[in-house]
Amino acid sequence: MRDSTPISRRKFLGILTLSLLGSVGGTLLAHYLGSVVQTSPAWLGPAIVIGSLTILIGVLLLLPTLLRAIWASKHGPAA
Repeated sequence: MRDSTPISRRKFLGILTLSLLGSVGGTLLAHYLGSVVQTSPAWLGPAIVIGSLTILIGVLLLLPTLLRAIWASKHGPAA
């Protein structure tokens, strides 16, 4: 059963790095867009933090499934 094999440490670190970069990039983009608006709504700070954490957790949970689907499509149909 190929799906039950554990993910290697290198792949896990790659997934973690990619999700952290996406989370930090989203935070910086939201911070930049907040300064463009030239206002300081009270909800902007918590929204940035919650949004970046959601991206981080979502990528960590969904990327292994996506990698398995890509791997299966490269090497024929899944059994």
